[in-house]
Amino acid sequence: MIRRNPVFHLVSGLCLFLALSALQACATVPQERLEDLETITRAYNNFFESRHPDGGVTYVRDDLKSAYLMQYAQVKDRVIFGQSQRINQALYKDDELVPLTEQVLEAEHPPFNKAVITMRYEVATKPSNRVRTVVYDQEWLLQNGRWVLVPNLDPFIK
Repeated sequence: MIRRNPVFHLVSGLCLFLALSALQACATVPQERLEDLETITRAYNNFFESRHPDGGVTYVRDDLKSAYLMQYAQVKDRVIFGQSQRINQALYKDDELVPLTEQVLEAEHPPFNKAVITMRYEVATKPSNRVRTVVYDQEWLLQNGRWVLVPNLDPFIK
């Protein structure tokens, strides 16, 4: 039976830790922000579409939360969500379109501060329950390293 030296285990673990740290460091800040955007928009849309009591207000810009909750109450009471699909994503820096290139992804700092995510929803609105398609642009701002939503729920309330 071969016994391993405890130092061997310590050194192996340290090498594995350093290798994993190096791999994580390979992701640039812009790539991380895009991954964050993907995660946050999925989470928000899950809350929104499932008619969760808070409707994903956690992701809404602080100064717009109370107005959002008032509009969301109307959406929650009147709208039944069917399928949804993310159909486009555009990045902007001070309202100028930023094409997604290798240079953007490899930049030291994110060369964008806004994203517009275009979603397509199949919804039924009470009382008619007529199914219709809503194409909705979600405006997300990158503030202090965090993505926040500037909501506009008007297309769902009409």
